[in-house]
Amino acid sequence: MMAAGVAALVCQLFKQPKIVGYIIAGLVIGPYTPLWSLIDNEMSVLTLADIGIIFLMFCMGFEFNLRKLTAVGVPAFITACADVIFSFWLGLIVGRLLGWNGLESLFLGAIICTCSTTVASRMLTELGHLKERYAAVIMGAAIVEDLAAITLIAVLTGIGITGTVRAESVMLKVGELITFLVVVVLAGFFLVRRGINYIARFKNDELLLMIALGICFSVSLIAVKLQFSLALGAFIVGAVIAESHPAERIAVFSQPIRDIFAPMFFVSIGMLINPAMIVQNIWPIVLITVVVVFGKLAASSFGAFASGVDRETSFRVGAGMAQICEFALIIAALGKSLHITGDYVYSITVTVSVVTIFISPHLLRHAGRLFGVVERLTPKPVAGLMAVYTRWLKNAGRGRLSEPVKKIVRRSLITIAVNLSIITAIFITVTMLSRYGNKLPFDVPEYLGGTKALLWLCGALLAIPLYVATIRKWQAMSMVMSEMKFPHDSVHSHNGIARTLSEKVLVFAGIAVLSVYTLMLSSVLLPSLHVLIIMIVLLCAITAILWKFQIKLYARAQNLVIETFSGDSEPLYVEPLAAMPYLFREARLLSVQVGQNTHVAGQTVRQIGVRALTGATIIGIQRGEEMITNPPLDEIIRVGDKVLLLGLNAQLEKAKDLLEGLLREPRNIT
Repeated sequence: MMAAGVAALVCQLFKQPKIVGYIIAGLVIGPYTPLWSLIDNEMSVLTLADIGIIFLMFCMGFEFNLRKLTAVGVPAFITACADVIFSFWLGLIVGRLLGWNGLESLFLGAIICTCSTTVASRMLTELGHLKERYAAVIMGAAIVEDLAAITLIAVLTGIGITGTVRAESVMLKVGELITFLVVVVLAGFFLVRRGINYIARFKNDELLLMIALGICFSVSLIAVKLQFSLALGAFIVGAVIAESHPAERIAVFSQPIRDIFAPMFFVSIGMLINPAMIVQNIWPIVLITVVVVFGKLAASSFGAFASGVDRETSFRVGAGMAQICEFALIIAALGKSLHITGDYVYSITVTVSVVTIFISPHLLRHAGRLFGVVERLTPKPVAGLMAVYTRWLKNAGRGRLSEPVKKIVRRSLITIAVNLSIITAIFITVTMLSRYGNKLPFDVPEYLGGTKALLWLCGALLAIPLYVATIRKWQAMSMVMSEMKFPHDSVHSHNGIARTLSEKVLVFAGIAVLSVYTLMLSSVLLPSLHVLIIMIVLLCAITAILWKFQIKLYARAQNLVIETFSGDSEPLYVEPLAAMPYLFREARLLSVQVGQNTHVAGQTVRQIGVRALTGATIIGIQRGEEMITNPPLDEIIRVGDKVLLLGLNAQLEKAKDLLEGLLREPRNIT
């Protein structure tokens, strides 16, 4: 405590983050310090650090309650997914570049793919930015990454013990995690919140604080026994109690205790630093540190921006997540205990964690200036396209989809989910078969990737029709969503650019996510980088040459499944393309403005009879700032309304003529 206090004072005088001072204090008094070692029992400090984590995350739960986390749910989830996937892939690449074996590269990817919830919350507290919007996105994304880290630990444990991915173990751990979260949240709302409100009636602050902390420590203990995150349990309890009436009183009484114990966590991190190991592995440490800082900054910023957050806020989110800590140390220790990674991996992880904790507060503090530099270096056309994309997402959040479009999108998502499930099953099966590679009647040379590479290629070839179908479905969904939000309109000339840009961005993002998911799913089988590139080029060539054949093959298989379950002896359809919803093949959307000289003004949708006369469907009416989706038949069309039509090209032309007064034979439709 004395070392931490002195370090905090020095940091205060020099206007530096106190986290840095605490880590230096741990280094000074730790067991690796030359000439002296002031701490003989390191486990005592680690126990105090765990208590500090509980208080720190419990208090953070009050700041980021369930309502706040729900409000930033989509941006936080997308940000976390982008960070985890991209950082994991970077770890695999860097591990191979350093000459590490496949399992060590796999562990490195898991080590650097999650940021530290504890470090992020402490940085935000010191900077006084807890009320900022980007802070809520960071904390929400950090919690999602904690859940991802728990799942990764289960996967890596199975790989370390058996050498393969055990799907049943992973699903069991995920099921336990979901059950734990659901039980804690439901019990919190129905029991804990009511109990805290009842205790508050006694007007006894000591009793109220003891009950709240007792619940917090109990749930944290259960989380540890279930091999979950200590921080996760404390945070969820804090978020639940934050919904009770005396939440502010509990927060006020908890903060002094947090300020006493929280520094112990960072002191304990400093005590793990071994200067000798730093000297021995200086270049891997530098390379991995650069990858963590810039890779996670770019990935998190991209994820936040892709979810609709503006560019500057997205950059701040990335700056706050450009660090690793507790889960990185846990995963590194797991590899060491299973004897599948060298001792240097753990030492490098500790050092990189400390260095990124040093850097991240400065990145966050100077994020405004750094963003200004990035803005000046960004070409103006690119900045303009990014601004259009952000505006599009904001408009998309305000609008509502019509019921027919919702139904089509829902069916497409189900189809994509089924395809991904089959792809997952294929690669899990191929991974299991790799265990019996030595029993195959042929041998593949190592310079071609070995037997595992051949099995991976076979799995990818089997999955090509599923990939083609998934990409086509996603392309169609991107087209529909872009058409809905940016209809063909002569009034807004920028709609065409925005529509094309949004469609291309959605398609590219979908393909990128699908590619990274495949690489993660089959990471155990992946060959060296040059062999992998050759196989990917080969797969792309086969896909391009046999594109139409893959479409027909998938459609026939789909037809066979439908016939089997429907019990019909006759095929449900003959042509493969007929299986697709007509909207996905040829239909588009068109917006037509009703002028003053048209006879349709003042008539109802039923009286105009657009569907009966033209075949097109009215799915929306924009009236000033109001958007009427799926308008009723008795809705009156007024002058100045913009009518959104859905149909084929010929149908839309007739409907446009009708609404503009060029088709003069309207009739009442009963």
